Amino acid sequence: MTKVNSLLKYAQDFSASYDSRTVPDVAWVQNLVSSVGSALRLKGALDGSSGAITAPATGTVGDTYYVTGAPAGGATFMGTVFRTGDALIVTTAYSSNPTVANFIFLEKNEDLATTAVAGLIQIATQAIANAGADNTQAITALTLAGVLANGVYVKKITATNPILNTASGVCTWAVTNTLATADLVVQLIEVATNNIVLADINITAATVTITINSSANIAAGTYKIIGIGI
Repeated sequence: MTKVNSLLKYAQDFSASYDSRTVPDVAWVQNLVSSVGSALRLKGALDGSSGAITAPATGTVGDTYYVTGAPAGGATFMGTVFRTGDALIVTTAYSSNPTVANFIFLEKNEDLATTAVAGLIQIATQAIANAGADNTQAITALTLAGVLANGVYVKKITATNPILNTASGVCTWAVTNTLATADLVVQLIEVATNNIVLADINITAATVTITINSSANIAAGTYKIIGIGI
């Protein structure tokens, strides 16, 4: 009897203290769920390894998915290329046959840029820009100005003559070919008039040799040469 009395007493005490306002009912829970229905919910990964991504069969507002396993060229979802780490979020609920209008797409934008893919790229130093051999770093307006100012892509030789002594009616002037190629166009120019002077010009990868017809010695600085290379 003592045990029964204790249980009865517990039931009486609970009944006396029960307040329906403090116990959630079904309607209260449904209202709460409805109020957070648009919150983002991570639903998991969408496999892009085949190159195509299949849409989830159903979607509730806030369902969030991220792409995994996409190949280097990306995986296609409803006409848009996704790469690993990109995400899509359901913005309009659907029960079947979703369209682009049911989603928003988010790109992580961490791919390295190529000629085919928009992405991140490092800025080239002036030395790299001048060398012109690196296809993974970008030239800025400043480094481009440096390239042009340094004449890197206008490959040229310039020199003015030293004293040239005549021998057998000619003066010979040898200039070191710093471009190390015979593929040059060379002109001899008179400094005082800026006129082009006809001369015999022999070009090798080592030396540009100019032979000028003259019965007298030629003073230093009378002529200059300009050699343009490819």
